[in-house]
Amino acid sequence: MKAIVRNLLRSTVDEVHLGDKFVLELSGTPLFEIELAPDETAMRYPTLCLDFDGVIHAYTSGWKGANVIPDELVPGAIEFIESASNRFSIAIYSTRSKYPNGIEAMQNWLWKHILEYYGGDRMLAEGLSEVIYWPTEKPPAFITIDDRVHLFNGKWPSLDELAAFKAWNK
Repeated sequence: MKAIVRNLLRSTVDEVHLGDKFVLELSGTPLFEIELAPDETAMRYPTLCLDFDGVIHAYTSGWKGANVIPDELVPGAIEFIESASNRFSIAIYSTRSKYPNGIEAMQNWLWKHILEYYGGDRMLAEGLSEVIYWPTEKPPAFITIDDRVHLFNGKWPSLDELAAFKAWNK
């Protein structure tokens, strides 16, 4: 039943993103809540969560707004996503993900670069685009690639170490 509702939602609601939650009600009584998740094919792989800004988008200009993405693609990003999609379910998450139009802006920006990567071949570009899901909250992931983290190795860093942190592109 939930699978039928999930497919119905995807085909009837204008703005549906993976991770969106819906409550099915009958005469005002909630029957069940459903969260859209990646398809079963994607779910058989562990999740690789990629940060958007500073990992895929160079982010050299800094924050300009959730739907303003002015910088270039980080070299090798699309090749990496393409390769990783054979072993991982790809989730792209960002601070932008929680803002209205943030996910759409990231999807449009990345689509332009994927299409360019495939020399304008829309079929190939759609194939890669379809394996990426865009959660609105940070997903539980096997591993995350982010430009602004400190790898915790069981030892707490000093506050000076944290204060001296610099992202790779700064």
